[in-house]
Amino acid sequence: MKRILLRTGGFAFSTLAVALTSIATVPLLIASIGAESWAVLAAGTAVGTLAAVAVSWGWGVTGPSGVAVRQGAARVGFYRRSVVPRLLLFVPAATFASITAFVIVPGDNLAATLMALATATYAMASPWYFIGIGSPRGLVVYDTVPRCVANLGGAVVAGLTGSAHLFAAIQLVGMIAAVVLTHTSVSRHARPVPRLRSRWAGVRGALFALREQRAAVGASAVASVYLTLPLVVVTAVTPVLAPIFALGDRFLKWSVTATTPLTQVLQGWIPTKDHPAARSKRGVAVAVLFATVISLLVATAGPGLSAVLSKGTIDLGVFGAVAVALAVFATTVTRVTGPSVLIPAGKGAWVLNSAVIGAGIGLILIVPLLSNWGAQGALLSVGLAELGVLITQLLVVRKVWIADGR
Repeated sequence: MKRILLRTGGFAFSTLAVALTSIATVPLLIASIGAESWAVLAAGTAVGTLAAVAVSWGWGVTGPSGVAVRQGAARVGFYRRSVVPRLLLFVPAATFASITAFVIVPGDNLAATLMALATATYAMASPWYFIGIGSPRGLVVYDTVPRCVANLGGAVVAGLTGSAHLFAAIQLVGMIAAVVLTHTSVSRHARPVPRLRSRWAGVRGALFALREQRAAVGASAVASVYLTLPLVVVTAVTPVLAPIFALGDRFLKWSVTATTPLTQVLQGWIPTKDHPAARSKRGVAVAVLFATVISLLVATAGPGLSAVLSKGTIDLGVFGAVAVALAVFATTVTRVTGPSVLIPAGKGAWVLNSAVIGAGIGLILIVPLLSNWGAQGALLSVGLAELGVLITQLLVVRKVWIADGR
């Protein structure tokens, strides 16, 4: 436990910096460009997230544990095998996201398009590599710093100009910087790659790598449907409710971010033993404890904090805060049970299956809940979807523990 907490502290600065700069931009942007334009930026981000799932192709899920179980040059090789496949996916995915955001998001189309492109671009970054090798310094220098600078710099420019699309353009520059810096850092310590035929060479190797990631990307893709599609739907169908849902969605992301140092450490700690049942039980227990604390904070502080951040223009309400808290709890725990327990145990298919169940719950409930309870109802559909994912994964995790204990 002590070692977990010490390693968690190493990643905490990165997470805290990104979270604080992101939170700080909300009141600045709402004051300078208005709540509706801010919701447009959030909708563009949601569209870009759908594309980012395709570009990352599951390496964000399998990457930390995949790097953690390897040593030395094998770690760099694992990273390199992800680069070409992601590049092949980036062009069509980013193009699709940009066009989609421009067409379906009302308001500042250029801002929505740039935010979608920026979000898709960040999928080419690889923070999971630094998580896997247990290097918070690398994560901060090559990933956190450019993102924070883009957040603060964009907010300042938006405040001076009142321009949402300039903020989005600066976000794009920051994401590109994170991608370039990460790749440069990893490649600097790599051995030269011989020009020999292998299954990893060229397009054939890229296709092989993509096939290996099918279960992970399937889970990420399905999860993105019920996590990001509701914001796009609310923005396109009832724009007046978009700021409320967007702020609730931000609370969900910020809260999950607050638990990221812990989940990052667990993703690199649990899979490093041949029979990690006892270790994974401790890890899941810690995740449940932290998830409970963060969820209670969201439920109690959410309504007041929403008024403060929006300067009284957005009211999340108790109902909305509780719905977000439910999603926070379930999401935090599944970020450990999936990548750190099920995938290393050879049960990666159940990560996908659980996501399908969650997507089904979310898609079935979003329309009636949105119709009856507005943006808060839509947030509840996300929370119930995540709860479905959690329950499914825990049932399989229990079977893994029983089998490992024989």
